[in-house]
Amino acid sequence: MTFRWIAAAAFIVVIGSIGLHALLFPFSASGRWRGMDIFRTKIHIFTLFFLEQKLNWIGRLKKLIFLLALLSFLVLLITGFGPVFFGLRLSGWLLVIHATFSPILIGCLSLLALGWAQKMVFENRMENIVKGCFWLLILIALPLTLTMIASMFRFFGTEGQELLLIGHRWCALAFGCIALIFLYCLIRGQIVKENTAEPLE
Repeated sequence: MTFRWIAAAAFIVVIGSIGLHALLFPFSASGRWRGMDIFRTKIHIFTLFFLEQKLNWIGRLKKLIFLLALLSFLVLLITGFGPVFFGLRLSGWLLVIHATFSPILIGCLSLLALGWAQKMVFENRMENIVKGCFWLLILIALPLTLTMIASMFRFFGTEGQELLLIGHRWCALAFGCIALIFLYCLIRGQIVKENTAEPLE
């Protein structure tokens, strides 16, 4: 019960902070939020998920891996926290979907860690937030994965299984909140650049 309310509060704070930051510090082309700017920004965000023609095949592969990771994250976020917010346990077909997309996300994160490692070095302030979040996600992914893999073995016993579930939930909460901040900063950074720099590959 406590985790349910803490998780809800954490997501409200993160999403609310992202929304407030976007309102106070507009990242539209004009630097202000007007009707047309909001529309253009939404279109721009939508087009960020397409494959740019200037990307080579390696860049396109990295983008596809990122998009698959994003899809897996959204599915895991909904299936993992949806039941929690309604006071239910993850079971049935939601558990099957959750278990199916978990290894996909971890596999994509592993490939992104290899593919983006060179670009994720700390340089300027805004990009440092993106890069810091990226490495935190990679770091948290380890206990997030290990707690679930370990729970599949019987030698941990009932109490051990409960502890592993609790650990997995807290790691998932941290991962989810950091991932939302990462995505916001990544999208914001790409829009602000307005094609003046190379896209993140």
